[in-house]
Amino acid sequence: AMVCFPVFVMVLGVFTLQDKATAGLGVARWSAAKNSFHAAAKLIVLLALAGTDVAVSIVSAWGATAAAAAACILVALHRRSRSHPRFLAAPNLPPRRELWSYFGSSFGITALWAIGPLVVPLIVVTQVGAEANAYFAIAWAMISALYLMVHLVVSPYVAEVAAHPGRVASLSRRLVRTLAVVACAGGVGLVVVGPLLLGVVGAEYRTHSTGLLYLAGVFIPLSVVGAVYEGLARVHRRLTLALVVRGLSTLIIVAGSLIGTRAIGVGGVGWAYLAAEAVSALVLIGPVILWLRRAPHEGGYDEVPADDPGGERVE
Repeated sequence: AMVCFPVFVMVLGVFTLQDKATAGLGVARWSAAKNSFHAAAKLIVLLALAGTDVAVSIVSAWGATAAAAAACILVALHRRSRSHPRFLAAPNLPPRRELWSYFGSSFGITALWAIGPLVVPLIVVTQVGAEANAYFAIAWAMISALYLMVHLVVSPYVAEVAAHPGRVASLSRRLVRTLAVVACAGGVGLVVVGPLLLGVVGAEYRTHSTGLLYLAGVFIPLSVVGAVYEGLARVHRRLTLALVVRGLSTLIIVAGSLIGTRAIGVGGVGWAYLAAEAVSALVLIGPVILWLRRAPHEGGYDEVPADDPGGERVE
């Protein structure tokens, strides 16, 4: 397992990056198919290897299936990038300095976004024990899947605006509608269906984790504001505020989880995320509304005044 771990990390890294690549090439549906295949295949392999060494079965289930799916997507992306007319035209990229600035901010946002899911389970284990972490893990698997769905909508939006800058207003409205439907429907699903699924796993899971699902039914819809802002900020190529707010949210999540789990157990994580998403929505709702109002009905973004909360220049 230790020898395979670096390869395992690289495979999952490529697997994850392909979500952005497929969106950029206008075939985000390929990523949806890839992720669906991986979700089903890894469970099948895990069950098939249930009698073997635990580390071997986990690495094989996650790594081998991800490698197979990633290889298929790489071949398909290679063919599309060399044949589709959209990608045979001469490149028209921003200055190198602007590209590096955008990359740095984007990397920072992604890294900060990953800290919460990585650190919070460790906080739960150390503060309330391994048994409580089991209750937390089952509920959080459902919550994180919905979180991922919300944020995966952003990349196709940015890719479509880049391909069709004349449709930025209609695409932005569609982004808002899609995110609202996904988050609200998912939130209702967590509240209504989530406890039933926990009951299937075990009555104790439903007893200890239902409160976390109820809180997620509130903070997931709140996260739409931050997701919409991130999409608009990427289109504008002004990510500073998004980076700052993501850093603040991460601090609230980690500190709030540390304090909350000591006081009320697993539910403390839910209150921490609720506080983080509420603060983020409060800070970003104003810039989101201004950006949406200033988008022309059909056409690219015009030059805007320097006091625009999104930045001095809008592309």
